[in-house]
Parts: sequence; structure tokens; C-alpha cells
Amino acid sequence: MMAERERCPTCNQPVGAWKPSRVCAKCDKPIRRGHKWHIVKSKIRHRVCDDPISYGADYFEMRKRDRG
Repeated sequence: MMAERERCPTCNQPVGAWKPSRVCAKCDKPIRRGHKWHIVKSKIRHRVCDDPISYGADYFEMRKRDRG
């Protein structure tokens, strides 16, 4: 269950710091919706930290090798 954040008395908008639910173990940046990620040794990481939306060239090379 999510903790309820404090709300503004006039507009009822949440007030306070936003805390991401997933953070990359390698670059310490939040993993947002649409980012490509995987789990390495029980830690979540971006596939490519510099470009989190891409799968990266390594991923497609690995898929080609696996298929034979």
C-alpha cells in the first residue's frame, strides 16, 4: 500500500518530494515508464544508461547468437 503524501489545502495536489519506485543500480537514475531495463544479480538496471529508451546493440547481437 502506498503511503499517502501531504496535500495542498486549496488545490488538493500532492505536496512533497517525488520518490521513484525503481532506480537503476548502475547510474542511480529513476527508471520511468517506457525505459528498457533488466535484472542483474537481483538489482534492476537500465539496458543502456545513456539512452534508457533503447534496447542497445548488444541486445540484438545476443538475440542473433541465441537463434543460431
